[in-house]
Amino acid sequence: MPSPCRRLSDRIFILCSKALSLPDGPELAKALDELQHALREHTERLRSNLAVPIIERRKVQTCCPPAAETTQVTFIKNALIA
Repeated sequence: MPSPCRRLSDRIFILCSKALSLPDGPELAKALDELQHALREHTERLRSNLAVPIIERRKVQTCCPPAAETTQVTFIKNALIA
């Protein structure tokens, strides 16, 4: 089993290299199983990392827009006038 402190992307790279270098047989099957597990873990991490920004963005979109004087456009206009 790979070291738990090794980065997942490094582990996936190593498992790909290992799978490409092995002939057909039980060792290749084991390497492919480990690679599949690592890819699933990577996919789950991506999903969990993306879920929070999407939820936050939906909260912002469903809220009332900010008052006109607090928008970025108004701020920039006021900065240019000053």
